[in-house]
Amino acid sequence: MPSHKTFRIKKKLAKKMRQNRPIPHWIRMRTDNTIRYNAKRRHWRRTKLGGKGEANPLCGRLCIRRIRENTGR
Repeated sequence: MPSHKTFRIKKKLAKKMRQNRPIPHWIRMRTDNTIRYNAKRRHWRRTKLGGKGEANPLCGRLCIRRIRENTGR
């Protein structure tokens, strides 16, 4: 990622930063601990965002499988 980012990209990254946090404790209390953690947490090194020009995190085995199905291998 370049050091000079456009405002649009900065806004998108800031939103993803705000979303990437644990759930508040009062939500655990309100739901009687049925919601225990944020299932959509993302680690910066394990799962990438998959924006334009980056590798898509879902495009591992799925893309290889689709290529093999389409080519008949």
